[in-house]
Amino acid sequence: MKKRMKKSFLAAILAISVMTLSACTQAPSQSGSPAFPDAPWGSSIDSVLESLDTSRDALGENLRVSDEKTGDAIALIEKAEVFGVESAGTILYFGPSKDGKGSFFRADIFYPADADMKKVAGAMEKAFGKPCESVTVYFQDGEPRTMTSSETRKHWQGGLLQDELSKEQKNSLRERIANTGPDIGEKMNDDQWETYLKNPSVTASWYTDYESTLAGAMTENDQIESYQNAVILDATILLTANYDS
Repeated sequence: MKKRMKKSFLAAILAISVMTLSACTQAPSQSGSPAFPDAPWGSSIDSVLESLDTSRDALGENLRVSDEKTGDAIALIEKAEVFGVESAGTILYFGPSKDGKGSFFRADIFYPADADMKKVAGAMEKAFGKPCESVTVYFQDGEPRTMTSSETRKHWQGGLLQDELSKEQKNSLRERIANTGPDIGEKMNDDQWETYLKNPSVTASWYTDYESTLAGAMTENDQIESYQNAVILDATILLTANYDS
């Protein structure tokens, strides 16, 4: 990938991740690190679509591949069953890979107003363990923001960056963050960097009061709908840490 395209892509995924990186205030009893069912992080576009019983041809314009050489893409899956309940729409995000087949790093799952969200939470708890009582987001300047699990919000995490990444990956990640742009990539001092590494590599959040729109209007004529029932699964930081130089 050309340098200008790489910088643009990294800036975009770092912007996505800054609101979702978090550290658990308790040590959760986890059955496994948060992930999309039957589709490991880093999977190709085709393998993830196959796990949902669909394909590129079936999706048509609901699959946008922004770079055929690297596999950067976004896909909208309508009415897929995820965590045992049919969704209203699932948005899948793919970053670049060496083989050009894409690398799966995030899923935004939106459910209808009448969806059984307790069933969704139960499936997530079975897969990931009990949610954290609260999580703390560490921004790049070291400032924290605490979010508390409740009746309407539940949060899970994977391993911390400081434990999951090698020394080489940490150094590369720090350099990439610093080079992404002035609004995101302001250089962190050593204390800020050590705090940033306390963020987890993977996060999962369950909501019944999600305040956003289904951002997947894949064509100009699509109607944007608002959904309060949502699950956000995010491994953006892993993709960034493993991004090819």
